[in-house]
Amino acid sequence: MIKRAAIPLIIVLGVGLTAGLAYFGQINSISPAGHGSSTTGGVSNQPAPKVGDFFPYACGQPAIFSQLLCDKLSPNYVVLPPLPNSPRPVRPGNMSDSAWTLLQKTYGNGVCDPNETWWTSPLDCAASGNAVQDPYTGRPGAAAAVCQLLPEHQVPA
Repeated sequence: MIKRAAIPLIIVLGVGLTAGLAYFGQINSISPAGHGSSTTGGVSNQPAPKVGDFFPYACGQPAIFSQLLCDKLSPNYVVLPPLPNSPRPVRPGNMSDSAWTLLQKTYGNGVCDPNETWWTSPLDCAASGNAVQDPYTGRPGAAAAVCQLLPEHQVPA
């Protein structure tokens, strides 16, 4: 028999779990780079990025070790201009000159570009809601879950 005090806790956890799963499904529905692109005659017709897009990290894994040297974008990649109220980037220590030049072009445009991670461009690549950051990919990972409940030990009567 469930104790009366546990019923509200179970309801709150159920609602939270449902909301978390819905949010996780929303995160997974974000299209990766190249989604919807087509190739005709050797030329890629990649759609222009939109604010809120998260593109895969393009500079090798794990991102935690390669992000300060990342200066790669595909040749046809369209860089959106910075958002109107976007702050200027601050150069991380030990970042290469070529990576810094590219980061200044892609920082603060609302798109997590292939050269950015949540450390180098937190405005564009940071997780929101209950998602957690993944240091391997440099992108938001799975949704954080409520602590697992431990079963209540029943004392035999």
